[in-house]
Amino acid sequence: MRIHISILTILVIFLASCQAPETELDKLISERDSLRGLVDEHNDRITQINKQVAESDENFESSLTLVATLTTTTQPFEHYFEIYGEVKTDKNVLLYPETMGLVTKILVSEGQKVSQGQVIAQLDNKIVQDQIREVQTLYEMANTAYEKQSRLWEQKIGSEMQYLQAKTQKESLESSISTLNSQLGKAQVRAPFSGVVDAIFPKQGEMGNPQMPIARVVNTEKMYIKSDVSEQHLQAVRQGSPVQVELPGLNKTLESTISEVSKYINPENRSFKIRVDLPVGDTDLRPNQMAHMKINDYGDEAAIVLPSSVIMQTPSGKDFVFVLDEKEGKTFAKRVLVKTGFEYEGKTEILEGLEKDTQVISEGAKSVRDGQRVRTS
Repeated sequence: MRIHISILTILVIFLASCQAPETELDKLISERDSLRGLVDEHNDRITQINKQVAESDENFESSLTLVATLTTTTQPFEHYFEIYGEVKTDKNVLLYPETMGLVTKILVSEGQKVSQGQVIAQLDNKIVQDQIREVQTLYEMANTAYEKQSRLWEQKIGSEMQYLQAKTQKESLESSISTLNSQLGKAQVRAPFSGVVDAIFPKQGEMGNPQMPIARVVNTEKMYIKSDVSEQHLQAVRQGSPVQVELPGLNKTLESTISEVSKYINPENRSFKIRVDLPVGDTDLRPNQMAHMKINDYGDEAAIVLPSSVIMQTPSGKDFVFVLDEKEGKTFAKRVLVKTGFEYEGKTEILEGLEKDTQVISEGAKSVRDGQRVRTS
C-alpha cells in the first residue's frame, strides 16, 4: 500500500514539474473571471432584494402599470373588398337627324318628359314635300290611265302590252311616293323610347346634319352599375353575391346583388366586369354617377375578433397580443403568439392562439413586457 502511494505522489510531482509556469497575464485573467462571477451573483441577489423591498412597500400596487382588458367572444365576422364603378343606363342616347336640313321647329324643351315616337325636332322638308306633290299628280294621272286600260283589257280591247305599261307606270309612281314619304319622315327627329329630354343642342334656324346631335334623351327607370374587378377576386365574385352600394354624391346607401359577371378577363389590367342592378324608379340616380361598392368575400359566424390596434409584431414579423396571467393571486402580462386572418374596418379575425373568454390587454399593452406585473382598473 505504501508503495502505491509513493508511486502516485511521484507521478503528481512529475506532471506538475512538466507544466509551464503560470505567467502574470494568466493570473490577471483568472482573477478577473472570478470577480465577474462574484459580481453577477451579487447583482442577481440585489435584484431579488429590490423586488422584495418594492413589493413590501405599501405603495407598490399603485405603481404597477395600469391596463384595461377585453374578454374574447365568438361573433359574426365579415370581410368586404371595395371597388368603384359608374351608374349606367341602356336608355341614354344622342339623337341625330338622318338627313341634312334647316332646323325649323324644336317641339320640346330640356327637362320635358317625352313618349316613344314623339317628335322632338323638325327639319326643313319643303323640297321633299314639293316632290311628293309633283309625283302625286303624276300618280293620279297614271292611276286613271291604268284603270281605263284595265277595263279595256277586261273587254279584250287593246293589247296586253298597253295594259302592262299602264300598270308598271302606276306601280313605279306608288314606289316613288313611298320613298319620298320615307325621306319626309327622316326630317323629323323622334324619341326612340319614353324618357326625359336631357339636352337640346341646336337652336331653331340652325343647320342640322347627321354628324351633329339634335338632343339627348334619358330614361332612368332601369339603372345599373358597371365596374371592373381585379382577377384576384375571381373566386369570391358570383352572380347573386350581396353588394353594399354607396353613392357619395347623394349621401345614400343601397343594398343590391351582382346580376352579371363577365366571362372575359381583360389582359391589359387583369380585370373582369360586373353589373349590379339598382332599384327601379329611383329618380335621384344619374348616368355616369360615381358609386362605391363593398362586396362580401368572406364570412364566419363564430369568429374570435380583436381590435387591430391591440395586435403587435415581434422583430421577426410574428403577431402577438398580451393577455392576463394569474399566479398566486398576482396579475402578470403574458405574451401570446397568434395567427391572424382577414382584417376589416379596424377589426382582425384571430385564427389560432386565443380561446373564448381570454382576458386580452386592450389598453396599455405597448407599455408592458412579457412577465411584468400589472394592475387592472
